Amino acid sequence: MTKTIKPTERQAAMHETHREWRVEHATWRDEAEIWVGQYHRALADLARVEAQIREHGAALLEHGAALGAHERAIALHERELADLAGKGLGEQYDPATPEHETWIVRHTNERAAHEARKAHHHRVVALVKRLAEAAAELRQDA
Repeated sequence: MTKTIKPTERQAAMHETHREWRVEHATWRDEAEIWVGQYHRALADLARVEAQIREHGAALLEHGAALGAHERAIALHERELADLAGKGLGEQYDPATPEHETWIVRHTNERAAHEARKAHHHRVVALVKRLAEAAAELRQDA
């Protein structure tokens, strides 16, 4: 019959330490899996942020084109007034006419739209700046 060897206290303590490490390693693996999921969500969030910034850029280009169209329309209106004056009909044009009132409203709306776009743009730039600063912090922490 073989005799069972009882572990010494020191061996028992080592086995206990190893058991604690296995538990700790399991916790670390669980955390690492959670982190990978968070990493993938962060990449998806960044992709959405990039898409929104690109949409903002497209809106800025569209706004610039709209400003150009508005300027051209005003220039055309001004030429029409000059043509009337050149034909000696300038006196018939009263700045209080409904057509000019329409231009006043249109320009006021353009101003409000521009100011809203400016405020939004400043917010986008500030948020992107904060994101870039956070990225710089990440590089320092690495």
